Amino acid sequence: MSGDAAHRLFLALWPDDSLRERLVTLQKRLAPSVGGRAVIAENLHITLKFLGAVPRSRIRELVDACRGLLFDPFSLTMNRIGFFPQPRVVWVGAEPVAESPATLIENIEASLEAVGFARERRRFRAHCTLFRKARMRPDFAFEPFQWPVSSWVLVESELSTGGPKYTIRERFGAV
Repeated sequence: MSGDAAHRLFLALWPDDSLRERLVTLQKRLAPSVGGRAVIAENLHITLKFLGAVPRSRIRELVDACRGLLFDPFSLTMNRIGFFPQPRVVWVGAEPVAESPATLIENIEASLEAVGFARERRRFRAHCTLFRKARMRPDFAFEPFQWPVSSWVLVESELSTGGPKYTIRERFGAV
């Protein structure tokens, strides 16, 4: 992250290689019925908090606030395929969200609010976007699986005509 410009940042759960393969396999099974554009494997994640344009001068403060958060490792049970009609997104998610991830989200929100970042108004929905610009809501059964969480990351998003490029800038671990 160079210069004084703002950087487009978000906090996320990042899948390990094994989980990423499982997500890609699910995408391949869904593709014929939903259409749209599959999210590339390297970009699959669960957003915890979108921060938007953060000035370089505030990034250290952001990282320090996140480093102070401790949590016990947990797993999300990915048990639902869903569809957001606007912007026509197909996702796999965990519903309902268990207490551990909800507590992590609340702690992130409180810690960042204390250093001047706005609190998210929408309810957290643990989901990983699989397709964008999908043609239809999927009617699809699958075997639920676990998304183990022992860390979360600060990601920089660089937009381009070829789609977003995500770069992990910091990793935060569990106790």
